[in-house]
Amino acid sequence: MKKYILIFCFFYSFFSCAPSQIEMLRGGAIENAVYRDTVSFNFDYNLPIITVEIDQVNYNFLLDTGAPSVISPELFVKLNLKKKLTSKIKDSNNISNSEIFTQIPQMKIGNLQYTNIGVYVIDLRKSFALKCLNIDGIIGANQMAKSYWKLDYENKLCVISNDLPKSEIENYEIVNFIPKNGQLTPLVDIFIDKIKFGNVIFDTGFNGAISLPNNKSLDSVFEKKVELYGVESAGIYGLGTTKTFVEALLPFVILDSLVLSKQSVTFSDDPSMVIGNEVFKNYSIIFDWNLQKMYFKKNANLSSKKTSEFISFGFGFIKNGDKIEVVKLIKNSEAEKKGLLIGDEVLTINDVIFKNIKDNQFCDFFYFGLKEFKVGDIINVKVLRNNEELKFTLTKENYFN
Repeated sequence: MKKYILIFCFFYSFFSCAPSQIEMLRGGAIENAVYRDTVSFNFDYNLPIITVEIDQVNYNFLLDTGAPSVISPELFVKLNLKKKLTSKIKDSNNISNSEIFTQIPQMKIGNLQYTNIGVYVIDLRKSFALKCLNIDGIIGANQMAKSYWKLDYENKLCVISNDLPKSEIENYEIVNFIPKNGQLTPLVDIFIDKIKFGNVIFDTGFNGAISLPNNKSLDSVFEKKVELYGVESAGIYGLGTTKTFVEALLPFVILDSLVLSKQSVTFSDDPSMVIGNEVFKNYSIIFDWNLQKMYFKKNANLSSKKTSEFISFGFGFIKNGDKIEVVKLIKNSEAEKKGLLIGDEVLTINDVIFKNIKDNQFCDFFYFGLKEFKVGDIINVKVLRNNEELKFTLTKENYFN
């Protein structure tokens, strides 16, 4: 499996909700009695983003099994919605905030008409990684659970239906899950060398692979290991805390009948456990909330000879306030050895000047700017530290070599 740290790392969203909201979260309906509809999704950011129609206007929504449905404050005002209640919720970095909970009277996905769907009202721009996606909301597990969903990552298509014929799941691997109370996020068990990690979040809103707690007893199983420190992820409310973590290559990771070979896993002290799109994109996945099962089938064009790579210039950065800052470093990398530090303000990378850069321009660079570089390519980085400008020449390397 290919594994890249191109710029920063990954975000994922996960919420906890009060018991009073469970009934409202699970409420709402689909007007169509019998249906099977196909809608496309954009996967440019390693995240599935679909088009949703509300009051005859199209909006971009993230398809996120790791969260409940969400709309932006702007959409809340535009639709003239009313607050049902206020509740404190937590994101993936355990940061909490009080948010409005409401219901959307009508929403269309493809030809399907949804009514009275419970949603949180959250400013998605608080996380710069989310701001770059330019989304107006989230289609969460509470809404997806009303249907059978097939996510065809190879063709970037969602199939939404009220029925799942047995013929459709022939030759699929089965993964059982438990739906989290309230928002119905699928929770799965992962086994590594007979060690069980229970209630791992199955999250299409996470653009990474697998993130699990540290477990020293697994060190002997690692085929490759890279140590890093800094910020691992961005949640709905912004960056997480600075920590030390490990990126490891494992011979096998097991989810029921699904066996992931040569799988990269991040181990850290982060309290959240999550599996995401860097794994899912190799499959077509069918969700069955009725039987609490997911069905996996490998993409037809997936090579049986996967290479294992962890490719990076040795550091990660993101916009933090008005500055572009280094937030992550690989231990013993060229970047660390040459003296790059977390907290350095990045002024330029090659001929790209970050001072006064517009958000949309930086977003393009944040997600795509370093993708074109191959192993062995060199970039020039200029940073500001204590009012002194420092220059670094860094090489892109495969740290699993």
